[in-house]
Amino acid sequence: MNKIKNYRWHMIALVCFITVINYLDRTALGIAAPTIMETTGITKEQYSWIVSAFQLAYTLGQPVMGFFIDTVGLKLSFAICAAIWGLATMGHALTGTWSGLAFMRALMGFSEASAIPAGVKTASTWFPAKERGVATGVFNMGTSLGAMLAPPLIAWCIMFHSWQFAFIVSGSLALLAALFWFFCYKDPKDAKRLSDEERHYIESGQEQHLKTDKKEKTSIKHILSQRNFWGIGIARFLADPAWGTINFWVPIFFVETLHFSLKEIAMFVWLPFMLGDLGCLASGFVAKFFHDRGVSLINSRRITFTIAAVIMMTIGLVSIVENPTLPYY
Repeated sequence: MNKIKNYRWHMIALVCFITVINYLDRTALGIAAPTIMETTGITKEQYSWIVSAFQLAYTLGQPVMGFFIDTVGLKLSFAICAAIWGLATMGHALTGTWSGLAFMRALMGFSEASAIPAGVKTASTWFPAKERGVATGVFNMGTSLGAMLAPPLIAWCIMFHSWQFAFIVSGSLALLAALFWFFCYKDPKDAKRLSDEERHYIESGQEQHLKTDKKEKTSIKHILSQRNFWGIGIARFLADPAWGTINFWVPIFFVETLHFSLKEIAMFVWLPFMLGDLGCLASGFVAKFFHDRGVSLINSRRITFTIAAVIMMTIGLVSIVENPTLPYY
């Protein structure tokens, strides 16, 4: 059997593809929100509960999905989760009440919480430590790419047919992605087309605990006592609201305050996510740049994250824009 060169990059590209669908489905609500609110009479307060249902379920789902993936296995568990969020996305089309949408968003959020743990698991399984930053950046590009594709696709579906049709289309893509993942993903030990040379390169560059199939059980108490856990958790707690604002509230702001049409949303709202893609890819190389120049791996990642966090603060400038087609002076 012919070996595939750079097999590990095929696997990270695969998880990137599934993440694209994950974030396309997630972002669909924000793009469709002005139309949904207009046709169903859902208020902004009720919409906020719909958004909160997703966010709460997503938050609670991440540790559960991490445990699920570790217990059941990456291949089967991620396929199951993708199928569930695909069905939940399609379920949006079956309800026109805020409570019904909140339920579907909660189900969707809980299952979509598998995406980042699955991506991190793929990167740690398939890549040596020195390449993991770039690999994580590549799969994380799927978050912005999916969100970037959502505005034109969802807007087109709404203009062509209805907002319900938009969720049926995006949910169907998730079901196809689940099948694609299940039949294409392989663990390194099962990958017959992985060359011995690449297998040795991956294993020799991994941490000791990843080189063995023997897994030590870790308690919740032990996890909560780790400094790394709190460092990552607090950073995500502070940074994720900015991402959520872009996903769920900026399209409504553009429609109600800047008077964008649905066509203009399709034309312009994807731009922040395109730059997000570039940032995801660049961050891995920035961390590698510092590491190659003698900075420790952990400090290289800290510096990169700090630079990104400072840049994220510019989201506040959106509120002072008066003319969306011209720079602000």
